[in-house]
Amino acid sequence: MIRRDDSGINIGVAVTISKAIEAVKECNQHGFHTEENMVYKKIADHMEKVASGFIQNSASLGGNLVMAQRNHFPPDIATVLLAVGSLVNIMNGLKSEELTMEEFLRRPELDSKSILLSVKIPDWNRLMGISSGTRMNLLFETYRAAHNP
Repeated sequence: MIRRDDSGINIGVAVTISKAIEAVKECNQHGFHTEENMVYKKIADHMEKVASGFIQNSASLGGNLVMAQRNHFPPDIATVLLAVGSLVNIMNGLKSEELTMEEFLRRPELDSKSILLSVKIPDWNRLMGISSGTRMNLLFETYRAAHNP
């Protein structure tokens, strides 16, 4: 499940990393050089550096994030999603929760009654409170923490 609206892009956790990269790239295909498009491009570029093509095509976004939470270290995907103010949606029994990426990573690992449902990458302009006529310069860079073997 991948859904784009005015508030950002919502990616289901069963989506492969490669499909998530494609979805984020599509947000940037309009050719406009706005801060929002630049941020989406940087997210996609960063995610492309994570793991080999085989892993990107078979590993899910949710699996990567749950691994980060369980092992108490942020892999590169969680780090870049944290930097852009992403949210996660968790179902716990009949209760749905929306948490910041930071809250998700800090909480105890999910138990057998909880399931991670989706990740929301917010609309950058909305997140920053930027109107369409506002002009600003934004620097957003990401770096790989380690080389993949």
